[in-house]
Amino acid sequence: MDEDNHCTVTIKRNALKQITSGFISSPVKPIPRYANINWALRLYRLADNNCFRPVLWISPNRDQLFLISCYLYLTDGDNGTHCGHRNEVEEYPLLDPISINDIGNDGRITLKAWFQAEGLCASAKAKAPSILGYDVGIRVGNNYVAVSRHLLSMVSPVFQAMFRPDSEETKFGRFEINDFCAKTVQAAVDFINGRRMEFAADEAVDILKFADKYEMKAVSVHFERVVSNGISESSFFDSVKYAWKSEKPELKKRCVDFYRKNLILTLKPEFIRLHWTVCSDIIRMASEFENA
Repeated sequence: MDEDNHCTVTIKRNALKQITSGFISSPVKPIPRYANINWALRLYRLADNNCFRPVLWISPNRDQLFLISCYLYLTDGDNGTHCGHRNEVEEYPLLDPISINDIGNDGRITLKAWFQAEGLCASAKAKAPSILGYDVGIRVGNNYVAVSRHLLSMVSPVFQAMFRPDSEETKFGRFEINDFCAKTVQAAVDFINGRRMEFAADEAVDILKFADKYEMKAVSVHFERVVSNGISESSFFDSVKYAWKSEKPELKKRCVDFYRKNLILTLKPEFIRLHWTVCSDIIRMASEFENA
C-alpha cells in the first residue's frame, strides 16, 4: 500500500454553518495506476448545522473495476473506521453523520484510501455508473450497496418514499437496511439492473423476503417461481416457513408435494421445530394429495 496515497481535509468549527448547500472537499487527487480517475473526501452539511456526512468521491465515467479499502480517522487518538467498497458508484458514505464536536481541537479529519486491481473482484463485469445510474450507497451492516435511486423508486413504493427530498433518510443522509445481509440486497439490485444469475432456492428465499418487505412486486413474482422450482432438502424448511408466514398457496402446494416424496423429512429436527399448525397442515395436505 502507498502510505502517501491519502487526502486530508481541515475544517473549522463554523465552516459547515457557512455553507447554505453542498459540501466541503479536499483537493482532488489522481488514483495511481488508473488514468483519468480522481478521488477526494467530501463533507456534506446536514440539516443539523453541527453535523456532517463524510463521503468518498470518485470521478464518474470510468469502466475499470477495482476494490477500495479506506480508513477515516478523527484526530485526538481516534482509531479510525474501515470501509470496503467496489467502484460502482460515484460517492460512498463512510460513516453515520458525525458531530463537528467529535473532531479534535485542530478540526482535522484524515481519509486514507487504497485501490486494488480487479483481480480480487472479477466475478462481475464492470459497468460505468452512467450506464447503471448508481447515485447513492445504502448501508447494509458494514457494507454499502450501490443503487440507482430512480430505478429503485420505480419498482418499490417503499424506496420511493425513502428517497423523497423531505424524508428523514434524505434529510440526514442516512440510507440503511438492517434486517438483510449485503449479499441479499446486492442480488436484488443486480436483478433489477438486468443481471441474470443463478440462485439456489435457499438464497432465493432471502431475496424474496427482501422483495416482499420493500413491495417489489416484479422481483417477488420472479423469485417465488425460483423458490418453487428449486425446493430441495437444504431449502425445504426455509421455503415452508416463508410460504406459511406469507400465505403463499401455490408455494405451499409445491412444498407439500416435495414433502410427500421425501417423507424422511418428518424425522428431521427442523420438522419438529416447525409450529404445530404448520406440521399439521403439511401432513394433512400430503394426505389429501395421496387420496386425490
